[in-house]
Amino acid sequence: MDDKVTRLISAALKQTESGELGWKAFDEETFSAMIGPGTVQIFRSYTKIDDDDGGLRPSTAYSIQLLDKKSQVIDDWEFNEVEMNNFMLVDSLFRAARKAAYGSNKVLDEMLSALEAGKK
Repeated sequence: MDDKVTRLISAALKQTESGELGWKAFDEETFSAMIGPGTVQIFRSYTKIDDDDGGLRPSTAYSIQLLDKKSQVIDDWEFNEVEMNNFMLVDSLFRAARKAAYGSNKVLDEMLSALEAGKK
């Protein structure tokens, strides 16, 4: 994979975690963020792969798409547990994007405040 892709994913993760990059949810498995003149979308999907015993086991895969200002897909990449090529980095980006899109830190803060105030 191109080093630029790894740098893009790493920078997006860093800015997402710091609150500088906002994400929108399309559904529970798809998130997008506008970055400069384009958009990045991340998707999570599930499949089954062969296990060591000759059976099948569940597996997670991610896709990242790069869109131009006309919302045309101009490049895309696949990441899965088998190849492990930046899989953990992309998994972290997906989880951070989901938290940002749904505002989970705010909800968590409100829940903690309620518990600490003795409310249910």
